[in-house]
Amino acid sequence: MPEQKPPRQLPKAAKASSGRNMNEPTMQYYLDLLRRRVWIVFTIFTVIFTLGTIKTFKSPEIFQAVAKIIVEREIPRMINFEGVRTDGQGWDPEFYQTKADLINSRAVMDIAVLDPAVSNMFENAEVPDAGELSFFGEVRRTILSLLGGQPPPPPDAWQRLASHISCSHQEDSHFLVLKSEDVDPERAAVMAEAVAKAYEKYHYEQQAQMHGDTFQFLEKEKDKAEQLLNDAEANLQAFRKTTTAISPAGEEGTQPVTVRLNELNDQLTQVQLKRIDLESQLKVIRGLFAGKERSDEKADKLFSVPVIKNDGPTANLRAEIQAAEAELLRLKGVYGAAHPLLKSTEQKIVVLRRDFKESINTRVQTVVNELRALRVKETNLEKEYEQQKESALGLAQESFQYAKLKAEVDRHRQLFDTLVEKMSQVDLSAGYLKVNVKVVDWPSVPTSPVRPNKKRGMMLFGMLGLILGVGIAFIVEDLDDVIKTPEDLKFRLGLPVIGFIPMIDAGPIREGIPEKDAKKEAAYRHELEEEGREQKPVAARMSLTDPSSSIAEAYRHIRTNLFYSIPSGQKKVMGFVSASPAEGKTTTASNIALTIALSGRKVLLLDADFHRPMVNRVHKLKNAVGLSSVLVGEATIDEAITHIEHEGKLVEGLDVILAGPQSPNPAELLGSVKMEELLEEFRKEYDWIIIDTPPVLYVSDACIVSTLCDAIVLVVKAGKNNRSMLNRAIDQLNNVNADILGGILNMVKISKLGRHYSSYYYHGYSSYSKDYQRSYYNENRDE
Repeated sequence: MPEQKPPRQLPKAAKASSGRNMNEPTMQYYLDLLRRRVWIVFTIFTVIFTLGTIKTFKSPEIFQAVAKIIVEREIPRMINFEGVRTDGQGWDPEFYQTKADLINSRAVMDIAVLDPAVSNMFENAEVPDAGELSFFGEVRRTILSLLGGQPPPPPDAWQRLASHISCSHQEDSHFLVLKSEDVDPERAAVMAEAVAKAYEKYHYEQQAQMHGDTFQFLEKEKDKAEQLLNDAEANLQAFRKTTTAISPAGEEGTQPVTVRLNELNDQLTQVQLKRIDLESQLKVIRGLFAGKERSDEKADKLFSVPVIKNDGPTANLRAEIQAAEAELLRLKGVYGAAHPLLKSTEQKIVVLRRDFKESINTRVQTVVNELRALRVKETNLEKEYEQQKESALGLAQESFQYAKLKAEVDRHRQLFDTLVEKMSQVDLSAGYLKVNVKVVDWPSVPTSPVRPNKKRGMMLFGMLGLILGVGIAFIVEDLDDVIKTPEDLKFRLGLPVIGFIPMIDAGPIREGIPEKDAKKEAAYRHELEEEGREQKPVAARMSLTDPSSSIAEAYRHIRTNLFYSIPSGQKKVMGFVSASPAEGKTTTASNIALTIALSGRKVLLLDADFHRPMVNRVHKLKNAVGLSSVLVGEATIDEAITHIEHEGKLVEGLDVILAGPQSPNPAELLGSVKMEELLEEFRKEYDWIIIDTPPVLYVSDACIVSTLCDAIVLVVKAGKNNRSMLNRAIDQLNNVNADILGGILNMVKISKLGRHYSSYYYHGYSSYSKDYQRSYYNENRDE
């Protein structure tokens, strides 16, 4: 027996090399999906494109007249009779957008409708509403009339005109672009011109009204200010006649009491500032004395305080210490530590530092004394200030009253003079009234339509149809949960795909068979693989009878995958299960057993389906003695073993044990200790043990047998079961801790798969396909 090669971890290697999760759908998967749903995409694309083309060609031609309007940020104003200026208030996009939106307002449209040319058009009902020109508007009116609904009331003239007008702000400029659209180019130009004129007129009237309102407001305010000024002057004059305490000097604000009060205030402020400064410096000095820094660091920080730094003796001592320290450092580089000169210098530094510390203490005490004196002086000045303030308040009460009355007169006189000046300016600028809106480009009659753009419309509807078609194709694919392709098995069920068995459409195979009978012949051939019916031996023996066929190649491909995905000798017992009957489980198990046996390994094909045994039918064997006979003790293993013949010879390396006579309690037999002992004996005798089991969803036998197998292969017929059924079958197997190796998709229509399957995987070998068709037909047609 040839030695099996060590397994290769193909899925892991592929994942590592590509850097992509192999369970994720690939681009080829989506292309195959679209190929399967091509008629959905084509139908939706055709419908949308056709309707869009009809709409595009049916839509009336729309002409557009354009006017350009410049809008200044601020209105020019007359100032002091000397010139004109413009207030620059910065760039404000919202200002220009508001000006653009104003064009469609009723205030502007009412002015435009007063234009005789425009009013005549709307009175004669020549101009349709812009909504009536659209395809969807016509559809809406048609549906409304069919349903018997009442049409909406006709819009006013200004609303009809506004429906034809649009305006936008030209970016990074002061221009507004006004557009008028209509089926008649001349009417479009007339409406655009009328609205542009109305826009200018509206702003002119607003400015004129604003100037008139401003002048009236200023005139009323001037009369009020004049009356208040007269009252204030009368009160001041009456106060002068009743008091004698006001002198010419008092009017100038130079009373002696006030002067002294100001002097005290200045002195008190200077003393307080000096006291605060000394307190802050003293606080820093005390903080440094309380710190843990080294003496040299503390001296540096103390010398940063102004009261220490500005003290002459302390500064001199500081300089002497620094010079002595520099000399000491120089001497250390020349003499030893015990040299007299070095010792004398060190002693000098100690004395200097002591004197420096005493000097600082003396300076600090001086600052403390000075601070104490400042506090006493501050207290005395505060008392004198309060006394002087009370004296000043008592003596200058009438002066304060006089100053108050005089200030009131001055304020009213200034207000009155300002209002008179403003009235003069407004009155003069009314003669120079100028608006900040001007039409710079008047509309002309358009010569070509702007809509519809037939080429662009067809392209847009074509893209829309394609997008909708692809989207609906994906939706239909997602809703259709029937397993049809290997990708469905992989991505929807999460099962590794061990392989799939194709269903090849058959045409005429030999002379004398008409083309019209091709479908009947195909149905007849694949009918042989239906479980539950009397079958011909070719389907279950395809690997043996027609080794050059595409189906035989598919089984060999599955055999190779099993060899390279299962470690040698670790999993010998392989159970083949299906969710429901008639999925090709027996045929698949038989062909896998044959292909493994043909590779030189010793294989046992075991039929464990006691309800509907099929191995004996597909291979035309007698089911008198089998597994049930061995389990109940009516036969030995050697008596139960049978063989498959081909061309008068037994297939070498393949033993078959049929199901045997039906048993009233198959589940108890399969779950018995005897069954476990048999499998242990088979493991010693055979390289591979292929077990055909009942459907998982119909009887419990499959789950029982699954617990005895080293691995389980789920056989799925393409296009039969949906995802929920197969998930239930997988859940039942998982509930008994069955080791599901993967799935095999049976009876796959190659034409429904992608191009790479149909052109390469099987059909690319055209001789295989022809040989398969010929042998299949010749062996079954005449039987």
